[in-house]
Amino acid sequence: MHFLLSQLTTMATPDGRDNKAPPKIRAHAFTDSSVLSAATWNEGTEELTIVFRSGRSYVYQAVPENVWEGFTSASSAGQYFNQNIKDSYA
Repeated sequence: MHFLLSQLTTMATPDGRDNKAPPKIRAHAFTDSSVLSAATWNEGTEELTIVFRSGRSYVYQAVPENVWEGFTSASSAGQYFNQNIKDSYA
């Protein structure tokens, strides 16, 4: 289940300059995982936050979009996390 927390839009300020809205925050709920609960990924900062069923959450920096996409579309998100995220990002 993918959903967007905010939309990235461009609006003009009164003086005609472009003013970009905050970057997209993507969120995903892991309904079939016994360990993972949810995750968010900030497009602007590439910050990945993972919430575990235990209630603990961890933040990983500089996670590229292709890793987010792989993580949220993996047949086993827990296995993908262990192999591609856990020891690869701080």
